[in-house]
Amino acid sequence: MLQTLTRAGRVLDLFTPERHEWGVTAVAVELGIAKSQAHELLASLCEIGLLHRERGRYRLGWRVVALHSLLWSTSDVGQAATRMMRTLASRCGETVQLTVWSGASAVCVAGSEGRRERAVSVVPAGMGLPVHCTGPGKVLLASRPSAEIAALLSRERLERMTERTIATSDSLREELAGVRRRGFAYDDQEHAPGACSVAAPIVHANGEVLAALSMSVPAQRWDASRDAYTRLTVASACHIARSVSGGRRLGDEECEARLDRDPVAPPEPRAGRR
Repeated sequence: MLQTLTRAGRVLDLFTPERHEWGVTAVAVELGIAKSQAHELLASLCEIGLLHRERGRYRLGWRVVALHSLLWSTSDVGQAATRMMRTLASRCGETVQLTVWSGASAVCVAGSEGRRERAVSVVPAGMGLPVHCTGPGKVLLASRPSAEIAALLSRERLERMTERTIATSDSLREELAGVRRRGFAYDDQEHAPGACSVAAPIVHANGEVLAALSMSVPAQRWDASRDAYTRLTVASACHIARSVSGGRRLGDEECEARLDRDPVAPPEPRAGRR
C-alpha cells in the first residue's frame, strides 16, 4: 500500500507547466515500472478526480482545485498571510509572496503583485523555487535539520542560474548560517538577472518555521530600498506569526515600531508599468 501511495505521489509530481499532460508509456518509463502498473495508477487517480483522461492523455483533475481551495480556506497561516501580503504590497508597490516547504522543496503558494513600474512578476502558485538562490528558498532550507540539508546537498546539483548564484555546497552552508543569524535572506540577482528579493521566516510560537514571506524588487530599486524593505518584510512576518500563534510573541513591539516608522517611496503611476 505504501509503495502504491508513493508511486501515486510521483505521478502527480510529473505534472509541470512545461509538461502538463502524460501518456501511459511515458509515465511507465519515467517511474521505471511496467505499462500495466502505470495504467492502473493513472486510472485510479482518475477515479478519485486527481487526474482526468482526455484523448488518451492524462491531465490534472479538477479535484485538485477543490482541495487547494479547502486547504487555503482552513490554513491559519494562509489566511493571516493573505491580509498582510495585500497590505505590504499596497504600501510598497512591490510584489509579495508566500512560500512553504513541501517534501524536499520550496513551493510558492500565494502572491500579491506589485503595482510600481517594472514590478517583478508573481511566481504562479504551486511552482517550486530553487532553494539555493532565492530568498524564500534559503529561509526555508536554513530551517531544516542539518541531516536533511546534508542529504539534499548530496543529491541535488546547485545549478548556476546567474553569475551571482551560489553554486558550491560549502558556500551555501555558509550562506545558510548567515540566514539563521540575521533572521532573513537576500537574493541579489542570484536567481534571475534584474530581480532581487528579501525573505523572512514566519515562525510559530513552538519554534516551527511555517512559511517564508518575501518581497521581490527590480534591481534598479534594490540598493535604495533594501534596508527599509527588509525591516518591513521582517516586521510583517512577525505579525503573521503572532496571529497564527494566537498571541503576542517576544519582539512584537519592535515589529510594530518598524511598521510604523519606516518610510517607503510612494508607488509610481500604474501607467508606467511594462
